[in-house]
Amino acid sequence: MALRVAMIGSASAGRVARCRASFLIGSNYLRSLVGGSGGGAKYDVAAEGGGAGASGEGSKHWPVEIRHQKAEKAIEIEFENGKRFRYPAELLRVESPSADNQRVTASGERRVVAGRRQVSIVSLEPVGNYGLRIVFDDLHDTGIYNWNFLYELGDDKIARIRSYLHRLPGSLKVSSLMLESALHGSWQLCGFQQSGSLRERAQMMPFLFLEAKAADGIEMTSTISQQSQEDCKKCKEKGNDSEGIDEGDVLESEQLDDEEEEEGKEGQLVVRQHLLVKGEQQRVQRVCDIRKYGAVGDGLLYDTEAIQRAIDDCATYGGTVLVPSPKTFLTATLHLRSHVTLHVEQGATILGGHRLDDFPRSRDRWYVVLAENTTGVRITGRGTIDGQAHRFVIRERPEKHVMVSWNETGQCTGPECRPRLIGFLDSVDVLIRDVQLHEPAYWCVHLVRCNGARIVNVSIFGDFNIPNNDGIDVDGSNNTLIEFCRIDTGDDAICPKSTRGPVFNLTAHNCWLRSKSSAVKLGSGSEHNFHGLRFHDLTVVDSHRGLAIQLRDEGDVVDVEFKNIRMSTQYYHPSWWGRAEPIYITSVPRNKRTTKVGRIRDVRFINVTAHSENGIFISGSQGSWIDSLTFCNVSIAIDRWTDFPGGWQDYRPGDYRGLVRHKTVGLFADYVATMALRGVRIVWGNNKQPDWGQTLEITPRRVLKLGLSDVTLLDVVEEHPGNVQRGL
Repeated sequence: MALRVAMIGSASAGRVARCRASFLIGSNYLRSLVGGSGGGAKYDVAAEGGGAGASGEGSKHWPVEIRHQKAEKAIEIEFENGKRFRYPAELLRVESPSADNQRVTASGERRVVAGRRQVSIVSLEPVGNYGLRIVFDDLHDTGIYNWNFLYELGDDKIARIRSYLHRLPGSLKVSSLMLESALHGSWQLCGFQQSGSLRERAQMMPFLFLEAKAADGIEMTSTISQQSQEDCKKCKEKGNDSEGIDEGDVLESEQLDDEEEEEGKEGQLVVRQHLLVKGEQQRVQRVCDIRKYGAVGDGLLYDTEAIQRAIDDCATYGGTVLVPSPKTFLTATLHLRSHVTLHVEQGATILGGHRLDDFPRSRDRWYVVLAENTTGVRITGRGTIDGQAHRFVIRERPEKHVMVSWNETGQCTGPECRPRLIGFLDSVDVLIRDVQLHEPAYWCVHLVRCNGARIVNVSIFGDFNIPNNDGIDVDGSNNTLIEFCRIDTGDDAICPKSTRGPVFNLTAHNCWLRSKSSAVKLGSGSEHNFHGLRFHDLTVVDSHRGLAIQLRDEGDVVDVEFKNIRMSTQYYHPSWWGRAEPIYITSVPRNKRTTKVGRIRDVRFINVTAHSENGIFISGSQGSWIDSLTFCNVSIAIDRWTDFPGGWQDYRPGDYRGLVRHKTVGLFADYVATMALRGVRIVWGNNKQPDWGQTLEITPRRVLKLGLSDVTLLDVVEEHPGNVQRGL
């Protein structure tokens, strides 16, 4: 028997493979499938011997061909009996036979591995003659896939996928109707030229949802009623093409363009939707133009009552509240209701009030737009929601403005006592899409104990000199997606917190971030756990800190990945937390009253490039050691171009150590149990500074295990202060 192994597609994972060099030791019968410089490389490897012996003792089945389809993120295996199975990378990852995957929860259920939709296979490695070790780009490599397991997985793929989708938590769970309809082809979608909202929901769904529809010859064909066909014909006459349901489609419509409109009662516009599901009737959704309810839109008179009437009226049956252009509508707090879409047209502005009386009595509800205990609320359109932050400035200063504080209310103390812009509290199925969010006086978007929130293609512009105007704060919320956003603000750009509950399954990708604090920061509010957070394909520009984990309380941080990130970080005035660190990880007590600090473990930095005025800073503390850090393909170039003072280590927030005098270090590590550096490069630039110190500083006896592979650490030679460098 000849065992043929082939790789199909480009060598795009080559950089990740380089980090795995120490694990990819060659074999006589199965070569690593990752390597080489060109795309489309193909390898054929013959097995020694033949027959059942090639499968390992006790194997009922054995492969005759294995093909790695890198572009499709899948492998195909043909077995000795002629059966051929295709395995998506996500399926292999979530069904991994590793001990970690097989753990059970306190309730006795098997652990669910979520958030692996984008996972890729880095390499396949032989294990004896009975199976494979599969290395994934999330660095999971402990599963041994024997031939019998792979055969059964392929033969039972649909049932396995169905079981996995039903076991997913929260809003990622796929309903029986959705799954069964998809598997048996009973859905038809008609009437949307662009089903943008459906594709957005698909970003939250596992790729396996689509696999369930397409695998083993199941197709999305459907017979629809004569009425449905007539409706589709109307759509096509209007220039809309009929589409099949995309992965993760939902039984609702949010697209208002190019839909059939008819005049309803009291002059209100009625939109007839053409989303047809077998056995369901058409649904009618209202569009409530706030001008019909008395809104003026001159930016001077308050339109709060008129807009709120439109919201409450539309909430009766669900609908869209239209904020028309080119008007500016001044308002106090607006309360959104379930199944209502607030659609702000391009050129229209919702202008938040600046008086204390414009907001509810409780500080927890100081928002310009507030949704509490809601389901299915949307904020859409290309218009603007503006918090008028400049009205809260007491005194402008070049380093940081002095702001109004409403602490006389007794609701809060200190300077952080101002209204936020948008808040979702205890809500499910949230969507914020396409809007422009300007000048938040305090936090811009605040998600509190929400499930299934999506923030898509949103632009946030905050004054760079205003403190505490965070871009997106995710507090105690789960299954959150942030994508294609641009955030340019003074304080943290994306900031998960766990003060109100645990934070699970957060994904942020393809975003542009700029901050005078941290571009991405976990914490410092960390009373509960963080688990399963993914930050991929980010661009960070001119930020004070790049990627930060600030653990100060008893919650743990587990399974966090930063991947494919380019950034520049620089010094700003020391009144802002941070000292230009591209990567910053601390686990220290908040203050002397803190009795327990959680643990940070299993944090991965993959394909990260930074141009910075400082190096990587990692510090745990006694009783809170940091464990299982991985740096893979990380390149840091240190130089100086600002005039702010260097030579400090920053343990803020909290009074643990504050600012500590210390030389600038390429990578500093203290209280770290295990850390691996693979393909790491740290270099120093031309503008040598008196405060520059060592490239690598490891505290003796407080870094227990350090793994090095393909590491380049360069230091400036004293007698040649230019660009001459030597290896350490």
